[in-house]
Amino acid sequence: MNLLNNKESLRSLLRQSDILNTIQGGSVLTRSETSFTEDCMIIQVYAPSVNSNAYNVVLNNNELIVFSILTVDTKGSTPEELMAVPFFLSRFNVPAKVDTDKIEALIENHTLRIILPFHPKQKNTLRQIKVKQI
Repeated sequence: MNLLNNKESLRSLLRQSDILNTIQGGSVLTRSETSFTEDCMIIQVYAPSVNSNAYNVVLNNNELIVFSILTVDTKGSTPEELMAVPFFLSRFNVPAKVDTDKIEALIENHTLRIILPFHPKQKNTLRQIKVKQI
């Protein structure tokens, strides 16, 4: 069988190759940076080939999960024929002094910026605790 003459088989093969490449991490090189200011923590996620409306940001207790899912049409356009493949996934620990009700996520120039503001009255809790022997 000449694969080039059978367009449906060729499309199927290319679709599978694209899915495997995505699963193997070959589609998106995601990079993130975390910085701190006096008032907040800022997380910037760079994923150049991710569409801006494909980002998902989820807060789960003290963990912030940032991910994107690629929906692949396997045969047709019905929901049963769609397959979801993770594009990227990043996890970040959220400090206790972050006001979780005021977390914001913004997209600017293909960069996702997540701003985690600190509680306004929270003081720096860094102190040394003396260890006592009993």
